[in-house]
Formats: sequence, structure tokens, C-alpha cells
Amino acid sequence: METNIEKLNISTSSNYFSAPFLYHGKLLTDGPRWHLTNLSNGSMRFRWNETNELRNAFFKNTFPSLKVTPVELIHSQDVVIARTQEDTKNLQADGILTQNMNLLPVITVADCMPIYLYDPVTNFFGVLHSGWKGTGIISKAVEKAKENFGAKPENICVVMGPHIHDCCYIINQERASYFTENFGPDCVKPASKAASNIEWNNGNGPLFSLSLEKANLYAIKKAGIPQDNIISCMDCTACSSNLGSHRRQMSKENTFTVMAAFVTEK
Repeated sequence: METNIEKLNISTSSNYFSAPFLYHGKLLTDGPRWHLTNLSNGSMRFRWNETNELRNAFFKNTFPSLKVTPVELIHSQDVVIARTQEDTKNLQADGILTQNMNLLPVITVADCMPIYLYDPVTNFFGVLHSGWKGTGIISKAVEKAKENFGAKPENICVVMGPHIHDCCYIINQERASYFTENFGPDCVKPASKAASNIEWNNGNGPLFSLSLEKANLYAIKKAGIPQDNIISCMDCTACSSNLGSHRRQMSKENTFTVMAAFVTEK
């Protein structure tokens, strides 16, 4: 598979990261922006039955005029259409799409891939949570966008945000077979000797490295989105000390920093 897409390494400053989308090879500097908090912002964990004052303060202070519109993640391919803030209330899902510029759709990640979407023709935007179980959620999102907004795949801009890369994402034979069958052989390769040293309770079976980037590119291409509308972030959350990572932090600290991924009007 060709991967002539825009590659990006995000800034690791103390502030959250923010950048524009790419449309037919050009950055949309006047359109909506995609964002990701980092380690210094603290945990953005979200559950409907919990109160996270740090998270609440971050959004209130940074985007006071926007209505935060979350879902509680369940590692699915379920995508919610939000026309008002109430449309996601108490819902469990892994994606949010909207045309309402007063809303701030947000999901959380800590090794899984955030996928950001924007269509400059129909003006829908949103964000998806794509872990291994949710890989392929982009296809469901595109179908929802077609049905609800009249969107066409060739106009949809996609950003694959920072996530755990194949240098650190080690899987077993069963999961490797699943990805090869559903997302093509390019996304899986035998684990290197160094990577094999990563702890894995696998009964001495063969280990493999998984590329969520290549798996999601397979799904994105299948959905009809052109490569010159795609940005791929090269930062590995498990490698970067400035990003939250379940795999890296739990092995050392027994806790981890959940990051917020969201899209705003600008």
C-alpha cells in the first residue's frame, strides 16, 4: 500500500497540541482544528458517574464558549450523531460526529488511536477512538456522515493522531491473524528480538508487531478517503515521555495519564 500521506511529529510543549486539517494536500488554516492534551495537562479521564475537576477546569478555561460533548468509551465501533449536547448524554460509544459548531466533541486515549474528521463541504466534524477492537470505526463514521450529512468520502479530511506504534505494540498469533484477515498483511510483522523482550503473557508462542497506522490506512482507503486528505502522526505514545500511555506508565507507575482528543471550530 502506498503511504504518500502527510507525516507529522507533534509539538511536546507544556500546552496541549493543536493543528489544522489537510484537504487535497493543503492545510486548512481557516477551518476547524484538531487537538490533543499531553502529559502536563494531567488526566482527562471521563466516566458519566465520575467528576474530574481537572478536566472540567481545562475545558472551562480553554474553551469557555463551547459545550463539551463526550461519550463514555467502550472499545466499540459505535458512532453517535450529536446535533445538541444532550444527544450524547449518558451514552456509551467510541465516536462523535456533528455539524454544530457550538459543540466540542471529545474522546480520550492513552495508546489507542484518536481519529479526527472534518468535511469542508458539509461542515461536519468529529473524533473517534480506535483501539484494536475499534479498528475499522472509520468505516462506520463515513457511513454515518453520508446518511446524516450528505457527505462524500472524497471530501473528508482525516487525522490519525498519536498512538502506540509497531515499535511497542506487541500482539499474539490470534490477534495477528485477526488483523491480517481484516486489515491486510501489511499491518502485521514478526516482532523484532528487541520488541520481543516486552512483557507478554503468551505461553512462549510467536509474537508480532502491530501497526495501527497501516491497519487504519487500510480501512480509510477502503472507505474512499483520498490520501492527500490524510495526516498521520508519527509520535509513539509508549515511547514519548510527554504523552500519556497505558503501556509505558502502568509498567512503571501503576497509573497512567488519559489524554483528551477533540475538535473545535478553530
